[in-house]
Amino acid sequence: MKKVYLASSLALVVALSITSCKKKDEVAALPVVVSKTEATTTINTSADKMYDDIVALTQSQGASSFESMNKIMTGDDSNNPFIRMEEASIPDQMKSKIIQFRDFFLPNKKTIGFGRIGAEENRFNFSTHLGTYNWNSTDKKWDTVNGSNTSSIILNFPSDTLSNVNDAKLTVSAYTDIAVVKDGNTEYMPTLITAALTVNAIKQAGINLTATYSNSGNPTSLNANVYLKPFTLILNYSISGSVVTVNSYIDKDGENSHVMSEGISVTFGDIENLKNPQTVNNAYVQFRDLKVAGTANLKDFESDSLLTMNEQFNRNITAGLFNNTTGNKLGTFSMIETTDSLTTIKSNELYIVFNDQSTEKAETFFQKHIDKMKSLFNK
Repeated sequence: MKKVYLASSLALVVALSITSCKKKDEVAALPVVVSKTEATTTINTSADKMYDDIVALTQSQGASSFESMNKIMTGDDSNNPFIRMEEASIPDQMKSKIIQFRDFFLPNKKTIGFGRIGAEENRFNFSTHLGTYNWNSTDKKWDTVNGSNTSSIILNFPSDTLSNVNDAKLTVSAYTDIAVVKDGNTEYMPTLITAALTVNAIKQAGINLTATYSNSGNPTSLNANVYLKPFTLILNYSISGSVVTVNSYIDKDGENSHVMSEGISVTFGDIENLKNPQTVNNAYVQFRDLKVAGTANLKDFESDSLLTMNEQFNRNITAGLFNNTTGNKLGTFSMIETTDSLTTIKSNELYIVFNDQSTEKAETFFQKHIDKMKSLFNK
């Protein structure tokens, strides 16, 4: 408690020092109180733009090319250079990010799968498969072009599942990995991936990834650039002491501001194995003009059995909604205990508390946007 008082006193002294240095005619800017109506408009507009962005990407030529390639890759053709890549290992942090990016923009359109492997014969050997492979639509197999390429793996195939013209080209120009032992199993973690997809010589997708790992196989650094026209995902992952920091953002061709971005800094009790998270020092997710930011004290969460669930949440988790452009607060999240009028059953529900202290159940508030997304995904 003394530390809290000391910190508060220090903050007060600093604030007084700053304000006393101002000229007499200077007036400190007052925080803008955003109305519920304005906050609702910002949230709804950002959600609508998110829907439009998802539609734009799912209808892109890059997305349809991947869909075409995925159908081709499901065969048992022994000439398929990526037959082992179906089980190629990739760090969980990167895998989850790629899956999130894929599922966020490409629902029900899975790309090449990534999983764990534990045998040398299943390892993806880049140098062994160097060469050019042309998809034979008549025989439904890959034709190899011997001696045509000794520096990369090139696949030529139709960008449209209904076409027989090999107008799409996937080029994997670099791939390296490292063997690590996790839970007694040998796994091969990629340290470098460079690949690009073009259709009629125009780039539609690509990935550039570099990574390093600890002895236990967890990444100590990871940098990735994933492109699926017209969007680019940038991911940076690093460890400093006991703190893991992840930052990522999605940009759209021709726009200056991030379409989406997120960042999180977490302190772990066991940094080697990435276990026992203590605190979320800061975290945010931004989409267009909407930003959700907050902190969490995970160490003390549920430590006091005398507190209810909503008291635990509100004491240890702080989260708010903001206008990303102006920085103005739109509202905060709060866990509120409610009682069903018919069954008298109590439950804890997440609510949005607007600046005028009015509240709306978060699930109900976002339901129309959720339904809109479901209708798109189920088409």
